[in-house]
Amino acid sequence: MPRSSELSDFEKGIIIGYHKCGRSLRDISSDLKYPKSTVAYVIKKWKVSGDCRNIPRVGRLTKLRDRDRRVLTREIRKNCTQPMALIREEFHQASGSIVSMNTIRKEAHLHGFHGRAAAHKPLITKANRAALLMWCKAHRNWTVDQWKRILWSDESRFTLYRSDGRVWVWLLPGEPLLPEFIVPTVKFGGGGIMV
Repeated sequence: MPRSSELSDFEKGIIIGYHKCGRSLRDISSDLKYPKSTVAYVIKKWKVSGDCRNIPRVGRLTKLRDRDRRVLTREIRKNCTQPMALIREEFHQASGSIVSMNTIRKEAHLHGFHGRAAAHKPLITKANRAALLMWCKAHRNWTVDQWKRILWSDESRFTLYRSDGRVWVWLLPGEPLLPEFIVPTVKFGGGGIMV
């Protein structure tokens, strides 16, 4: 029988039953496969208080109210590309509640928000979209032989304009890649060197 971290009320009752029948601690421990110290603790608790049932534990209550949770969710949605420290500051200003960074992170995770790396996609304007759509429609019926005549190049560009480091966004699981979750990139990266 697998042991849990705490005996159930039924298991403690069996130990008390064995004890009332005059069995020794060693016999009870051997028969029920519980540590002798556990058996002794249950019997001692029963002798002192007359009861050995598990008492429901409350634990520490959360500091956030329902309203605070709604404010936090709204701030995460509004500032999804900002670091959690900045979201925390915005939350403090909006709600007036002062909570730790760990509480903010835990609440974000409880509501399904997880940090994800933002996708880097080329910046596509409305004019670009229209031109791309026209190009795709013009080439959608091309054969394999026509595509084989295209020269594909493999180059790497190192940009001088901005860091290519990751930008993290807070998203719900399965959330689509909306434009506000994308870091736009520009042609040539604002200057750089091609290798």
